[in-house]
Amino acid sequence: MALGIYGVGNIGSAFATFGAPFLAESIGWHKVFMIYSVPLLMMAFVYWYFSEDAPKPANWKPPTFSDKLKVYKSSNLIWVFCLFYFMTFGFFVTFSLWLPSYFRDFYKLTPVKAGSFTSIFVFATTFSRILGGYLGDRIPGRRILIILSVVILGILIFLNLNVSLMTSLTVFYLMGICLGIGNGVVFKLVAEYFSKDTGTVGGMVGAAGGLGGFFLPIILGTIRDYTNNYSLGFIFVSLICLICLSFMEEKTITKMHQKAVNVT
Repeated sequence: MALGIYGVGNIGSAFATFGAPFLAESIGWHKVFMIYSVPLLMMAFVYWYFSEDAPKPANWKPPTFSDKLKVYKSSNLIWVFCLFYFMTFGFFVTFSLWLPSYFRDFYKLTPVKAGSFTSIFVFATTFSRILGGYLGDRIPGRRILIILSVVILGILIFLNLNVSLMTSLTVFYLMGICLGIGNGVVFKLVAEYFSKDTGTVGGMVGAAGGLGGFFLPIILGTIRDYTNNYSLGFIFVSLICLICLSFMEEKTITKMHQKAVNVT
């Protein structure tokens, strides 16, 4: 639950993304950096005066870099979590960037309307991360991720049909909620399976999500440019869902975790 609330910080990227173009058009893009430096300085002040380091045992010694590298070799489960976060967070960033163009091209919406509809997707995904953390504390995370992956896969297949704007918005928002829940559940699983190395594993998983948000928009944009077709992009990302599902067999997860326990 705490990790889910922490994840709401992603909303800052939404404000930055949708606010920057408006400010740049109104006052010039140079001044955008000056305006955005204000909340940055405010948060620096808050951290300096109100935050504290986490308490540590008296005989605690910081692990070496080599010790941390051993964690990545200890279990393939780390890379499974990376793959799922590559999907959930990567899809979140991808569709946040992709939807304005999709709504403009496919439904002939104005840029303002397209951006407004996309902002709802961003907010739905971000705040549903709290729900993901809540559910992760009460329901086995593996079961949740399987359900979410199946639902997202069904939505991506459904989007290949010529559906109305309202239907399209409904399923996109539903997918956003699923992605947000998935984001929260993945980090719950990281803390559950790697309680002694949460920071090390969480850092790698978070990096994988960032890579998903970087590479997937480029790939989908390239597919759109060369084929003039959005459906092929939906098919491509649906394949990622299938790959994720293939790693969710209970025996596979148990075997990977047991190997990590034996090594550590």
